[in-house]
Amino acid sequence: MWRKSYKISLLLLVALSLAFTSFAQTALQTDKYDVKANIPQQNGFNVDISKIAGANWSPAGNVDFGELWLDSQYNVFRSDFTYAVDVGITANVPSWTIQHTRTSVVRTGGTETLDQNINVVFVKQTGPQSAIDLNKYSYLNSDGIDYTNLELAGGWLRIFYGIGTGDANDAPGVLPIGLDKPAGDYLGQVTLTLFQT
Repeated sequence: MWRKSYKISLLLLVALSLAFTSFAQTALQTDKYDVKANIPQQNGFNVDISKIAGANWSPAGNVDFGELWLDSQYNVFRSDFTYAVDVGITANVPSWTIQHTRTSVVRTGGTETLDQNINVVFVKQTGPQSAIDLNKYSYLNSDGIDYTNLELAGGWLRIFYGIGTGDANDAPGVLPIGLDKPAGDYLGQVTLTLFQT
C-alpha cells in the first residue's frame, strides 16, 4: 500500500516540477524609460483682510478703522471694528520666514502717532474656529516680528489689529486713545516679506 502511495507522491512531484518549469520565463530583451515631472518653485503668499464687526466678517482692502467715536464715560476714542489678516504661504522651498514690518501711524501734517494705541495679535490658525496664540504686541513693537515654516506647520498665520481699549486684553504697552490725541487723519503701512532661509 505504501508503494502505491509513494508512486502517487512521486508522480505528483514530477507533475509539479514540470508545471513550474513551464512557467519559467527567459528574458529576450529589456528596455527602460523614465517617468518624469517638474514641480516649479513657488515663492509667494496670499493675503486676505477681513473687517470684523461683532460676529460679522466681511472682506476688506486695508486695515481702516475709519472715524473713531468718543466714549464719553471714559473720554477715550473707540472703534466698532477689528481686523484679521490671513497670510497663506504658497512657497515650496525647504524653509522660509514671513516677516511683519511697519511704519508709524502718523497724523497727516503732524508728528503724533497711534503706534502705542493699536494691538497687533499673531496667531497660528489651525482651522476655521481653532487657533494657537503666538504673540501679542503694541503696533510700536510689532516691527520685525517673524515666523518660520516650522512654527506655522499645520496652520497659517493670522494677524489681528484692534484699537486699544484700556482693559486687560490689550497687549503690553497699548493705551486707549485719549482726548490728548489731536484730531486728524493718521496713516501708516505694514509690509509682509517672505524670505527663503
